Amino acid sequence: MKAELRQDALKSWQRAWDTSDKGRSLHEYKPQVKLNQDLPADRWGIVTKLFRLKTGHSQLNEHMHRMHIPGYDTPVCACGQDTANVTHYLLHCPLHTHIRDTTISSIETLFVKNNIPPAYRVINICTLLGDSNQLTSSVRSAIETCVLGFIKTLVQSLLFVHSVYKFLHNITTIVTTIAAHNRTLQ
Repeated sequence: MKAELRQDALKSWQRAWDTSDKGRSLHEYKPQVKLNQDLPADRWGIVTKLFRLKTGHSQLNEHMHRMHIPGYDTPVCACGQDTANVTHYLLHCPLHTHIRDTTISSIETLFVKNNIPPAYRVINICTLLGDSNQLTSSVRSAIETCVLGFIKTLVQSLLFVHSVYKFLHNITTIVTTIAAHNRTLQ
């Protein structure tokens, strides 16, 4: 009886999920509903980050601009080629080609090591965000780790660039102050 009720509820939920106009970006990655599984504590952070990427609730220009966050006057990526959304960031942005190529190479190596048939060795947004049903959970988990490593590396490089920018700005301010002081002494 309990199992039948659970199945009926799941079917009803699936119908609502398929026909709703809400959550369409997530529906693209997760077309099938399923009951929540208990996760070990060390997986919650990973799941949270992936959920934010899947739903588009990230700190990329597209979302920040849509939320009217000051300083995000445009949804366009810094590369100038496209909207800064998750798909662009993970698959297309030319600013991240080197790091992306390394990540994709790691994923392709995973495919080979795990004897994934060539037809399933597709690198797309669903694969990168762990929603390819053709892959085992261990391969999906390894891909998640690669993607999160990609993002961590990008964040570190952006923080480095930002610190260099601040350093150069401080140097410029100091030089300007010294120059102004020297002019007053003359």
